[in-house]
Amino acid sequence: MKKIRFLLLLISIVNTNLLWGQAKPEWNDLFAKINQEVLTHSNAYNSLKIASKTIGHRTTGSVNGHKAESYTFNLLKSYGFTSLRFQPFEVESWSRGNILVKIGSDINNLKPIKRS
Repeated sequence: MKKIRFLLLLISIVNTNLLWGQAKPEWNDLFAKINQEVLTHSNAYNSLKIASKTIGHRTTGSVNGHKAESYTFNLLKSYGFTSLRFQPFEVESWSRGNILVKIGSDINNLKPIKRS
C-alpha cells in the first residue's frame, strides 16, 4: 500500500494539465480516482513540512542539501523500496562571495552598511 501511495504522490506532482492533454479520454476516470486518492491520503505536504522544519534551506551541494538527500533516501526506504542508490550529477553554480556596501553624500563621506 505504501508503494501505491508513493506512486500516487509522484503522479500528483506531475502537472495534471500535461497528463490530461496527452491522456486517452478513457483514462479520465482513472486519473480522477488517482487524484482523489492523492488529495485524501497523500503524505507529501507532511513530508515537505518535516523536511522544511528539520533541514531548512537546502542549496545543492551544501550540508543541508546532503541532509535533504538522506531524508529522501530514508523516506523512500520506509515506503518499502529496496533498490535505492544515489546518482551523482554536476551542477554549475555561481557564488557572489562577500561584498562591502558603503553609503554617503559623496565619495569622501562613505560609511559601511552593517550586514544583518
